[in-house]
Amino acid sequence: MAQKLNIAIEEKIVIQLPDLSTAGYSWDISGNFEDIISVEKMAKEKSTQKKTVGGQKEISFEITGMKKGKATLLFQQKRSWEDKAKADKEFEITVS
Repeated sequence: MAQKLNIAIEEKIVIQLPDLSTAGYSWDISGNFEDIISVEKMAKEKSTQKKTVGGQKEISFEITGMKKGKATLLFQQKRSWEDKAKADKEFEITVS
């Protein structure tokens, strides 16, 4: 089930997802969002992560509202050599 988010034009929000890159996983981004939102992977030092020993890290994506409309954003976590995703996160974003 998709998580619903509402943002304004030029508003920025951050989506944080579990980071399993040390196990070979990466997040693939797809969906119907061109021209409505922009999606940018944030640099590690720019993210708001706390430093924890032995804890799970997160990866951050900055979402910016570009113009009014509805966008669907699908994140799939998988390894490059696997066809099936380990995890899916879907967001329905309304820009107003």
